[in-house]
Amino acid sequence: MGPSPDPPGAGGARPGALSLSAHPGPYRLQAEIAACHAGARRWEDTDWAEIETTYAALLALNPSPVLALNHAIAAGMARGPKVALALIDGMASLDELDGYGPLHAARGDALFRLQRWDEAGRAYEAAMRLAGNARERDFLRERRDRCRERAE
Repeated sequence: MGPSPDPPGAGGARPGALSLSAHPGPYRLQAEIAACHAGARRWEDTDWAEIETTYAALLALNPSPVLALNHAIAAGMARGPKVALALIDGMASLDELDGYGPLHAARGDALFRLQRWDEAGRAYEAAMRLAGNARERDFLRERRDRCRERAE
């Protein structure tokens, strides 16, 4: 007679782990987002649809303007810049994030990808004013300058 099947929870899993995984908490969701990023061998291999879905679940648990922005960025990467821009511009907390550089940078990126050069340049300019370090400002300045070149 062969070995008996493993009882539920065997194999290193805690008893009840399945029921917990059906309702993941915020730390688990954050870890899943990080794992999606880390699991991609190249940027192009990132599973943005999974990241978007996970951000949506995290946002449902812990609504916040920054999580809403992160969700908008992931949605834009998964489904295109029009989606990102619509979500960013439709955020009820837009005024709350007006002094948050990543909001302007994300908006600039969506506009850049839509080839709306003047608007993208203005968004990058706003992000530059709020940037926390020289490298970030340099990157944003480069993007702003590319917008100016393309707008001519």
